[in-house]
Amino acid sequence: MHVSSTEPSYRTAASPSGLTRWLSAAAGLAVLAAVGGGMFLLLPHESVGERRGLPPPASASAAPSVDADDKNGGDKPRRSPAPSDGVVIYPVDGQEGVPTAFPGHEVPDPIPEAKGGVAGYPATATFPPQVAVRKAHATLLDADGGEVEAWASSPQEPADPRHPRAQQNTICLIAKKPLAPGRSYTVSMSAESDGKKWAREWKFTTASADDGVRPPIDAFVKRLNGYRTAAGAGPVIADAALSVPCTAHARYMERNFDQKNLNWNDEDRDLPGATEAGRSIARRSLVDAGGGAESSADWCVASLPARAMVLDAGVRNVGVGAAAHARAGYVWVIDVQGAPREPPAMEAVLFPGPDQRDVPTAYPSGEQQPVPDPDDDARPGYAITALFPPRTAVADVKAQLTDEDGKEVKAYVSTPAHPAIDRSPQRGIGLVPMSVLQAGAKYTVAMSAKVGGEPWARTWSFHTADDSDEAEAAYAAAAMESLNTYRRTAGLAPVALDEKRSKGCRLHAKYLVQNMDQPAVQGLGMHEEDSSLRGTTAEGKRAGRVSVISREPDAGAAVDAWIDTLFHRVPLLDPDLKTVGYACVRLPDQGYICVMDAEPGM
Repeated sequence: MHVSSTEPSYRTAASPSGLTRWLSAAAGLAVLAAVGGGMFLLLPHESVGERRGLPPPASASAAPSVDADDKNGGDKPRRSPAPSDGVVIYPVDGQEGVPTAFPGHEVPDPIPEAKGGVAGYPATATFPPQVAVRKAHATLLDADGGEVEAWASSPQEPADPRHPRAQQNTICLIAKKPLAPGRSYTVSMSAESDGKKWAREWKFTTASADDGVRPPIDAFVKRLNGYRTAAGAGPVIADAALSVPCTAHARYMERNFDQKNLNWNDEDRDLPGATEAGRSIARRSLVDAGGGAESSADWCVASLPARAMVLDAGVRNVGVGAAAHARAGYVWVIDVQGAPREPPAMEAVLFPGPDQRDVPTAYPSGEQQPVPDPDDDARPGYAITALFPPRTAVADVKAQLTDEDGKEVKAYVSTPAHPAIDRSPQRGIGLVPMSVLQAGAKYTVAMSAKVGGEPWARTWSFHTADDSDEAEAAYAAAAMESLNTYRRTAGLAPVALDEKRSKGCRLHAKYLVQNMDQPAVQGLGMHEEDSSLRGTTAEGKRAGRVSVISREPDAGAAVDAWIDTLFHRVPLLDPDLKTVGYACVRLPDQGYICVMDAEPGM
């Protein structure tokens, strides 16, 4: 069973002092099809471990086997005893750090009466497929013993009556509002199981507000500093004082995200959560929604206007605020203009930096077009820049990009006098390839100009990203560790990675990457392969029809996203699941196509 969908676009807006981004197409949307049911999911994109207190997966070149032990490093999540009655519950009894919200927009829809898909985190009890489950009853109580309003569904009364098979043999509770952070909840469920009375009661605790946000902020700063190091700009720190108003504006955005015509770089005093501090910071900040730490940092350096702000060599302190939102993932507010600048130790910040590797091949999709007169419908390549200190005169610019064979790559030269993006102040030289760069290739940049009245010239090279066998193995190992952590928490045996099925997943993911702009791969087409398009294979076609498929900004986000839902959690926590196939293939600009074949009985 699959789902039809449309591909939305980014929503961007720019002002002289602040920038905003709504990450909905290239990263915020995932089209998924699970065993027994499909879904269209707008999901939060945090890397593994960012929200649940789970340890991040260790880097590895191979996936763990079915005999993998429980050593994950750091504090282990609570492990539930193996279900003696065959019923798998999640979250488990005593689990801590549980997310507060359902990500929304799952198809079939487990909460068809909800507005905007904003609701609490699902609690589920899944029975063996051969068991008849009738007369189900479920309640959710808060820490004070008060009943929480929730939607209840069961095999007899499925969440989406149009797709009863997608419910499988699961009782589910979803609170009608996001759960409170740092609070304890009690789930009570009962039913007739093959004519016998069955009942279970258990408790879990949601992540506190600080627990949910601090790790992503640390991850954002670490990712940004990796880029600043590559550019030679030096690291920054998240300044506590600057971050307070950033957090205030992020929380204002989270509370009012669904307001029509909401100005992201301002605050309406009549809306809840508005503060003067948040309003002031909003006007000069970068505001981003829809992604986790990695995707937001990636966007900051990929977007020409944002890059000039975050790679400023004179900046040493930044403000960073983040707020989780059920539909928008994280809302980010980044202030790089609030602290005094220090005199930069270098005359130019080059990005991509000399000898930098894993550089994306394309300019971010959905961003304002950085090439005034593009060739036909060609998508521009990743931008190359030399940034100078503010108020530095830059004139007589020459710039050239050549490939490994010394052939010139057609590119638009952007200067302060003739910026690539109108009304976007520029303080350096930009070189925007007219088309997407080749993956796994070396490029050489030559730039010269009069800078501050003096001659300036630089030549350097960088390497574009290509998914090597080692990288793909590491992605698969991380996904397996994440999946098996959830399974061990639920009292289930870990699963092993099936290389043959993974090959099919990899082929289908590459097919999707090659044809992402084709109408045939939109909506339902993501789970099929059109023989008239590039990359069609029999193995990939089979994998597409039976797999969970998502488009993620961060390589480690897929398993979290699937577990956060109802219909896609069920197959991943199936006790009969022994092996899975998995592949994660990089997109040209940002993000990955992730495919997991979780068909049981294979």
